[in-house]
Amino acid sequence: MPAFFMKKELTDKDRDLIDNCTSYIKEKTKEDKLELKTGNLTRDEAKQLFDETAGLMRAIMDLKDIEEDTARIKRKEFHEVFSREKVAEARRWLQLSKGIV
Repeated sequence: MPAFFMKKELTDKDRDLIDNCTSYIKEKTKEDKLELKTGNLTRDEAKQLFDETAGLMRAIMDLKDIEEDTARIKRKEFHEVFSREKVAEARRWLQLSKGIV
């Protein structure tokens, strides 16, 4: 399993690897679809090729999810920090207003 499955943040190298894998899988998917459309296949061969193509398409979606998930984690962390800072600022204002009164 590639290391980027376990990372909280992806490096540029990870993104490049994901993009390369996605491009390769997309090309293979196109080839499989063309073969399904134009090939002289038995029913079993066609089913096997169809299953392979479906698996490749799921792999593409999984790779895209990895990229999107790291972005989601970053957004969540940002909102958590923002919320804590907002509460801290409200407390400072409350302390300041108590000191004025």
